[in-house]
Amino acid sequence: MKWIFITLIVLLSGCKASSLYAPAGATGGAVVGSLGGPAMAGGGAILGYGLGKGAQLIDENKDLQETVQLLSTGDVETIAKNALEKGMQSQEGKFQEFVGKVEKWMIVAAVALVLYLFIPILVARKTATSCSKENREHFEKLNSETRPPFPVKPPKGK
Repeated sequence: MKWIFITLIVLLSGCKASSLYAPAGATGGAVVGSLGGPAMAGGGAILGYGLGKGAQLIDENKDLQETVQLLSTGDVETIAKNALEKGMQSQEGKFQEFVGKVEKWMIVAAVALVLYLFIPILVARKTATSCSKENREHFEKLNSETRPPFPVKPPKGK
């Protein structure tokens, strides 16, 4: 049962580890407070949540503290560089994944194009072969069944 609660806390708290502080603090406060009864459990949960939220804010504001310090010294270039690096690091994996998907779709499209262009060639070849065979048979049958309406002289010399 406790693993269900731990799993819910992890799933509902977000991606950063600091986002776990408030739910974990509330849970811990409620557990400790439950020794004194329901009212103490509620009070412990509120106190634990407050402590966890404070720790979360301190942890998340480290970046803000660095930015304020750089702004006070006028180092805007470093701020832009830091923001760009953080943004690019979070997007790098997604970009590689996107490129991989595009490559797979391009390969599928190339195979489909080759089949689209090659299959009609094979069908046309088969059709042409069968048509020429049928025409040859028909012509031979036609020549054997009919005779010319005029007398045919054999060529001279024979």
